[in-house]
Amino acid sequence: MNRCQQTGFSLVAAIFLLVILSAMGVFMLQISGTQATTTALTIQGSRAYFAARSGLEYAVFQAVNGSCTNQTINFNEGVLADYSADLTCSSSSYTEFGSTVNVYSVTARAYSGSYGNAYYVSRTVEARFTD
Repeated sequence: MNRCQQTGFSLVAAIFLLVILSAMGVFMLQISGTQATTTALTIQGSRAYFAARSGLEYAVFQAVNGSCTNQTINFNEGVLADYSADLTCSSSSYTEFGSTVNVYSVTARAYSGSYGNAYYVSRTVEARFTD
């Protein structure tokens, strides 16, 4: 065999190998980025849930003490510094067996960011209770 006829085959194999390895590298970087984003959004979702729970507990406290009003709470410190909670409260009175019972319905929606933003997160919790 002539040596001139065999040149070039290793070049094609090397280019093919480089293309495959580059594609695998890009794929691995995309998976890593997606995993990091998912983890960050999970943490933000947990924070929004606990901000909503805090707002709900505050609204329940206010309702039990006679102030059942709609309001917004802005958290100013700690990990909840970027979160706000919209609180709604309504009450109804019923008479059962000669005594009046107040039934409260409280909803807290906590959020961070603006709607439509990739990092917007929101959680809502509700409670109904009597005094």
